[in-house]
Amino acid sequence: MLALFLQIGRSEALAANWPIVKATSATQEFQDVSRAQAEATLQDVDGRPVYRLACRSGDLNDEEDFNYSGLFHCRLVSLYSTERLPSLLIDDEHATRDWEGRARFLDQQVLGPCAKVAEWGAVRTLYLRNMRITLEVEPTRQDEQNGRPGVAAFRFRYEVRSDDEATSAIAMKAGSPEPVWFLRGDRCPLPPTKSR
Repeated sequence: MLALFLQIGRSEALAANWPIVKATSATQEFQDVSRAQAEATLQDVDGRPVYRLACRSGDLNDEEDFNYSGLFHCRLVSLYSTERLPSLLIDDEHATRDWEGRARFLDQQVLGPCAKVAEWGAVRTLYLRNMRITLEVEPTRQDEQNGRPGVAAFRFRYEVRSDDEATSAIAMKAGSPEPVWFLRGDRCPLPPTKSR
């Protein structure tokens, strides 16, 4: 019990030291998904750079210390502390792959009925370090890839806001359980049809 109390106290102490970010948002259009990339330096309320948000197509994979994959994949790194995590957007500190977590988007996750699944579809909200970060991938043109629907172009939007309820050092787990199709790359099941 004492260990749990100390752990909670340590977490709250760390939370008190996290910078308060300046609210920011941006939207970008990508007509060539293989070259899609977005980057932002997040600042604290005093204008100091505190985090780097970097998102890339899995086709680029141009950073030696992180393996971008999927349609579009985002990572967040601290510019003021020395964590050895590949990204603060993971929700498991013991993750063994860069793509683990909800900051990587696959085609099937942003198309059809899967896109509408809260926190696992086209819109994902991540809470950490006094921040609420919303990432959204909205397909604007589709094509077919290996007999399956694919994304040919998309609009990416991010929004960062301060949130003093976000007390985790890395992304908090989603409020709803992970769908079975999320990481396995399965097709999203079609919603059941109503019988007459």
